[in-house]
This record gives sequence, structure tokens and C-alpha cells, in this order.
Amino acid sequence: MCVDGTLVYEVGAVFSESVLARIINLLETAAAKKPKIQALADAIAARFSVAITALALATFAFWFWRTGELSTALIVAISVVVISCPCALGLATPVSTLVALGAGFRRGILFKEVRIIESLAKCDTAVFDKTGTLTSGRLKVSKFTHAGKFDASALFSLVSGSTHPVSRAVGEYLRANFSDLKILELSGFENIAARGTQAKFGGIKLAGGSEKFMRELGLYSGEAVRGTCYFFAADGEITAVFELEESLKEGAKECVVALKNAGMRVAMLTGDNEYAAKRAAEELGIEGTVANALPTDKAAYVEQLSNQGRNVLMIGDGINDAAALALSSVAVCMGSGAAVSIAKSDVVLMRDDPASLAAAVALARRTYRIVRQNLAFSLVYNAVTIPLAMAGYVAPAVAALSMSLSSVAVVINALRVRSER
Repeated sequence: MCVDGTLVYEVGAVFSESVLARIINLLETAAAKKPKIQALADAIAARFSVAITALALATFAFWFWRTGELSTALIVAISVVVISCPCALGLATPVSTLVALGAGFRRGILFKEVRIIESLAKCDTAVFDKTGTLTSGRLKVSKFTHAGKFDASALFSLVSGSTHPVSRAVGEYLRANFSDLKILELSGFENIAARGTQAKFGGIKLAGGSEKFMRELGLYSGEAVRGTCYFFAADGEITAVFELEESLKEGAKECVVALKNAGMRVAMLTGDNEYAAKRAAEELGIEGTVANALPTDKAAYVEQLSNQGRNVLMIGDGINDAAALALSSVAVCMGSGAAVSIAKSDVVLMRDDPASLAAAVALARRTYRIVRQNLAFSLVYNAVTIPLAMAGYVAPAVAALSMSLSSVAVVINALRVRSER
């Protein structure tokens, strides 16, 4: 992130050897690795009508041979045809998934294809990108220590002249915790790129910035700090130290807990250093963490899990996540993500809220459970009623009513997908 100055770069490799080219190659080869859902209900329904027709003809022949009455044999055969319900079997899956698509849309969850609902329901491992997905990407002050000579107004005036994210985070902290802040008139203000800022106030030299900047000024000789810190010095003495960290997105921790409670293994991938990754993982309650991960490393990690037989749910929002998203069983992208990530994702969370992910998983699992209930009901219904009709215990009128009620029952059960419980 360049907040000041200019960048000059030299191309050191041809495009085919670049990181972006390797990412594109992964995207092109990963498309064929998506799971193919077997449509069990469609396969059964395709043979259902043929089987019922054969049973009806056999029933007609049996009753005509037994009674010698054409009308009796015809009535029993018609009852067999009428009471059988391919409608319930055919409606079991599409009605439930259609309701799920509508319920998801109302909550800002977009499933790109209906089959993704089943794939998502079967996922057993969730892999998160950190920045922009679990964290906001914005810094906040996590710890503040100061000496007695600390002047909050002097520091606030100093950081107000900088556009650096660290300076802005310190300024927001001061504004929230000190009520008597004043903007002082500083002189000789200087912004040192990638270091910090310095100025003078009434003959007192002020300096604020990184540990490296303080060492260059000869103001700090202690141990190296971990993470991101901001030092403030006045008149040659450090009077305040701020420790900063990325703030978690609201609902991120609750989302991780919900996924773990659902029996999913949760891991996190990040390009940040090990300290930042470990700190975020501990706060979120995530055990599996990979730090300093390049885009190819993320893709390799997801592919390794897939080769182990795991159904991987990958959640990301940046171009660095695109290859990993393409290699996962189900790819989820935040609505504010990069265009390439949204294009390669299966589910888009329009509200950019981790809680939407937990809701999407719960919705998919509830839908898949109800689909299986409807299929089981349809099969049991036909297995019980068809033999009764063949035995002559069901009149055509009763058979018609029974068939209609079975379809209504399937639809009513499918509407339960919309339930929040």
C-alpha cells in the first residue's frame, strides 16, 4: 500500500513466468476438478413410469384371470396407476432447492447453481483467507502505554498531518479516549516515507513512527517488537507506545464457532507473518493456520485437503484467493471481493458479513436434510400404497386423493426450508 510518493519498478520476467500467469493456469486446470452431483431422484423417476405401467398391466392380467371380470380388473389396474406418485418423487428435490434459493436471496446469499446447495451441505472443512474475510483490513490500537510527560494533543496534531493507516488508527484511538484534544500549531512538519513523521512545537521536537524510525533517531535501543507498533517521542524521549492489530469483522468469531459446532474443521490461510496469523487465530479459536502463504501456497493447501478426501469450503475475497477458490469443493466470496474471485466462486455473500456464511451452511444442510426426507417419504409412500392398490384394497377415488395429498405433503415439508430454526 503506497500512501505517499511514487513507485518505480522493473520487469524481471516474461508474463508466462509470473505469479499471475501461474494463478491463471491453476484457474484453467481447476475447473475440471469440481464435484459432479449424482441426481438420484431423477434417475429413479426416469424409470418410475415404466415400472408402474408394467405393474398395472400385470395387475390387470392377474385380476382378469382370477375373476374373469373386465371391469374389476380395469378398476384395480387404474387404482395402481393413480395411487402411484412420481410427482412427489420428482418434486422432492426441485421444490426444496427452489425454496432455498429464495430464502438465501432474502438473506443476501446467492447460490450460482442449485447443485451447489448439496455440495455445500456435504462440506466438512472450512478454509478462510484472513484479511478482508475474517478481519476488516483496518488497524486498531490494542495496547497503549505512556509516560507521565505524554501530551495527547501534541501527538494528535502530529498524526493528523499523516495519511498512513497506522497514523490514522492512532488518531482514531486518541479521539475516542481523550476528550480535551486540541490541534496545535506545529512547525517544520516532515513526512518520512515508510518511517513516520516529525515536527516542532514551541521548540520541542516531536517524532512519531515505527521502531526502525526511533532507532534511526537514536531514541530506542530496546528489544525488537513483534507486530505493528507506533512510537511517540517528545524532546528526545519516548513518551508513548501503541500496539496495533487488525480488527476482526463483526460476527467472525461467532461464524467460526458455528462452523465448528456443525462438525466442520476450520483452517486459516494468510500472507501475513506468523505473529499476525497466530494472534488472529488465537482470538478466533482456529487451530490450523498457514502464514506467509503465496497464492500458489493457498491453492496447494486446498488441493492437498481435497486429495485427502475432504470436501473443502474455501472463503476468500481477493485475487490471491482465486486459485484456491477454484480448487475447492465449494467456493464462497464476499460481495466486496475482487471480480476474479466472485467469478470463480459458487456462493456470493452480498452482505460481506461472516454471519452470512454460517447462515448459508445452515441453510444448505437444512435443505439437503429436507430433500432426503422428501425422497424417503416418496419412496415409502409408493412402497406401501402400490401393493395395497394391487391387492384391490384401494378405490380409484381414494387413490386419487391419496396421490394428491402425498404431493401436498412434499411441498409443505419443502417450505420448512425457510424456517430460521
